[in-house]
Amino acid sequence: MNNPTTPSVNTQKIEETEKFFNQWRIYQQIIHKNYMVHQQIITAYQQFIENNITQKFSVLDLGCGDAFLAVQLLKQSAATHYTGIDVSTTALQQAKTNFNDINIEKQFICNDLSDAIRNSGKQFDIVLAGYSIHHLKSSEKNTFFAHCYSTLKPDGHLLMYDIISEAGETREQCLQRHWNIYNQWDLDESDKRLVKEHIFAQDYAESLGQLKAFALKQGFTKTECLFTDANKLFSAFSFQK
Repeated sequence: MNNPTTPSVNTQKIEETEKFFNQWRIYQQIIHKNYMVHQQIITAYQQFIENNITQKFSVLDLGCGDAFLAVQLLKQSAATHYTGIDVSTTALQQAKTNFNDINIEKQFICNDLSDAIRNSGKQFDIVLAGYSIHHLKSSEKNTFFAHCYSTLKPDGHLLMYDIISEAGETREQCLQRHWNIYNQWDLDESDKRLVKEHIFAQDYAESLGQLKAFALKQGFTKTECLFTDANKLFSAFSFQK
């Protein structure tokens, strides 16, 4: 990421991310065993949409991966359009398959999420960003929130779920705290090594307070934490324009 004012994942980072997500056997195990609390996040967002969004809506999914969460979230909703963006062609192919039975207008784009949102030229009712924003440095997260604000329609929502740090933690302390839990996951040792390499190379978690500060600075009027797991590793947010 060369310029904080125009964040873009560099070639090496794209290749590293592609390498990690190409290991679908690992990722599917993590989802299947709910290690990253996808089910709780889905429930939190289903309740949020039911309580707050009564009309038809469009969704931009940034860093969509295989769209597992989006499919679960949207299959019985009033969504009319879905756009999924990811740097991984493997992930996008799986996302298309997962969306086969969802009867809405859909589009899948292979691109860096920061470039895509900056140049989308469209506005959406919901921007969904899951387990991807922690790959950005702090200054780049600030710019990300600014682009999300511009991309949302009036009163639109950024629904973001991600890994989190605790207030006052250094990056190294946060990574070690997360790894202490991840290392307990029932995965092969070789798979754990790949997970560890990925997080120590690419993860830059922020605290709940810092994420809210980013959002408020860029003009979001309401921030809400909808869910945090017991280990304080993962949270789901809503940021309203």
